[in-house]
Amino acid sequence: MKQADIFYPHKTLESSISMNIKCNNAENVPRYGNTFNFFDCEIKKNISLSISAQIPMIETVVSEKNHNKCNELLDVCLLIKSNKSAFRGKQLMQKKGSIYFTKLDIDLKDWAGEINLSSALILKKNDDDEFGFAAEKGTLLGWSPEYKLLLEEPEQKKGKDGIDVSWISFSDPKMHWLNDNYPDDIYALDLHEGKKMPKLYLNKDMNLHLKNVLINPSKKTSYKTVSRDLMFQTITTGILSQLITSALIEFKNTVDEQNLDENNNDPNNIANTAWEEMTDWKRNLLENYAPNILPEARKKDAVEELKLKLCEDERFHKELLRKVLNISQNAVPQPTTEVFTKCSEMLTKKN
Repeated sequence: MKQADIFYPHKTLESSISMNIKCNNAENVPRYGNTFNFFDCEIKKNISLSISAQIPMIETVVSEKNHNKCNELLDVCLLIKSNKSAFRGKQLMQKKGSIYFTKLDIDLKDWAGEINLSSALILKKNDDDEFGFAAEKGTLLGWSPEYKLLLEEPEQKKGKDGIDVSWISFSDPKMHWLNDNYPDDIYALDLHEGKKMPKLYLNKDMNLHLKNVLINPSKKTSYKTVSRDLMFQTITTGILSQLITSALIEFKNTVDEQNLDENNNDPNNIANTAWEEMTDWKRNLLENYAPNILPEARKKDAVEELKLKLCEDERFHKELLRKVLNISQNAVPQPTTEVFTKCSEMLTKKN
């Protein structure tokens, strides 16, 4: 979030806003990263939350002459949205010392699915300021990571089969395709020919210290566990990218074959036929991740829209392949940004 960022030509916060959420009417709400599992609680009617936000170096988003006018020029808002409820809203957060705070009451009869909360720093009035600083009312100057309140248990992904994971030496003759050039690599994905599910291999000859970190079962936050989670995140996003890419290419190749049939020129028919001819696990994969591949589409329509766009628009297919890695970073259960940020904060915090 630097001034030179082409998407934000005005000065924005260098660091994210830090948010804290506390439930006032339930203790020990299960939490995983920035996700709160309220569906595991016995709350019946409403959820009462106390929310605070701390903003590092807030004065840096305004010019030096306005450093003493931050309260007059800036608002901090709590942003509220939901994937199943029509309501979206915002609440101004009140300042107390260096902390901004607000209370939020969620009536469970009005909400469903997942509620997303975040805070934003906004210019609250027009300001005739010097170049490089925001001047128009409503300009976004900083934001926090997004927090999720799960009111319903997430739907399970389709497909019963998962990827088999095996520890094996990459120097083993069975791994002949890795023997010559990749015997020291950490992991490998074998995309089998035919209908078989891929296999993930971890190199049992890897450095012992690295192996001990990867197999560490602890759930307690520590330097070891955040490093382990970062490694797993890197492996997961790389593998998911490769799987999605393989599925997209197979579908597109099948569509191209269908297009060669002069008697078949109906895009819907071509898309449906190609879809049915796909390898089962690849079709299931695209069904699972269609909402992540097309985040602008309604969840229930994502699969059909994906099929038609891949069938009708060559540029769309190329554009998807270009951003598969980014799709994967956001499609995993905990977004990659959160995992990397948690690790970096752990490593750079003051003792």
